[in-house]
Amino acid sequence: MKKKQRPYPLPRPLPRLPKSTGFTLIELLVVIAIIAILVAIGITAFSSAQQAARNVKRRADVQGLAKAFEQYNLANGGYSRVSGEGYQGCMGMIHDQIGHERESEIAQDPTTNGVYPMACFTTNFCVCAVLEPQGTSTDGNATGVNTSTGACNFASGGGTNFCVSSKL
Repeated sequence: MKKKQRPYPLPRPLPRLPKSTGFTLIELLVVIAIIAILVAIGITAFSSAQQAARNVKRRADVQGLAKAFEQYNLANGGYSRVSGEGYQGCMGMIHDQIGHERESEIAQDPTTNGVYPMACFTTNFCVCAVLEPQGTSTDGNATGVNTSTGACNFASGGGTNFCVSSKL
């Protein structure tokens, strides 16, 4: 039996395209957008965690300075060598304790690297740290230090500073 020939030729099958192993441009853009969103969220969370850590350091530094001032008072009968010295009274007390050559070891603000605002007189002292705001609020207990009287300006509703004063 002879095969019958067809009056028309059969169409050739289309050549198979090689299977694509890459990503489309849309897929790549979607992935990049998702990664960008995650990075933005991570940076925001990390930034607020850093602010909180700096505020914790400021509070610890101020409390440490207050303890040093109290120890100096117990040992020397006053917070300052001379009444009415304010900031210089504090620095004089600190120099009595640690000496001029170790002045760089005094606790400093982690952002500005400056010494915390303080005032020391014979009978009282106040030392403060300016806190970074956390969102819309600050955790402070005062508005600052009065360098002419050595008193902390405590605020009933909080404030932008964390202050510690002498135990009167």
